[in-house]
Amino acid sequence: MRQNIRLLLALAAIFAIAILSAFFLGQQALKSCLWAFALVVFSGAISITPVIRSVYLTSVVSGSCAISSIVVRLIIMLFGTAGILFLTQISVLYFVLWLGVFYLPMIIVEVLIILSLANNNKKI
Repeated sequence: MRQNIRLLLALAAIFAIAILSAFFLGQQALKSCLWAFALVVFSGAISITPVIRSVYLTSVVSGSCAISSIVVRLIIMLFGTAGILFLTQISVLYFVLWLGVFYLPMIIVEVLIILSLANNNKKI
């Protein structure tokens, strides 16, 4: 549990540094950064839900929950990216850059949390 909190704090620090650096890059970079941040946080919060629900209801992290988490994240990211790029006036290059900056640490933290939950249960 303590390790998961440390991972989340490290993720928050990475996000804060990225947003602060976007502030100094200009208006277009900041706008793209905030849209990418919102999309990644929303998809991360929604996609981890099946895993957390599985742990608290059955005390077991199943492989199907982990895979459904990945599929839900990819679907939200695909449609969210398409919607943001078609409906807003932001720089595509900055948006894709910030999406990568936010997505990679988020996916690493999610995988580490799932693995730590699985190790605590020993029932996969």
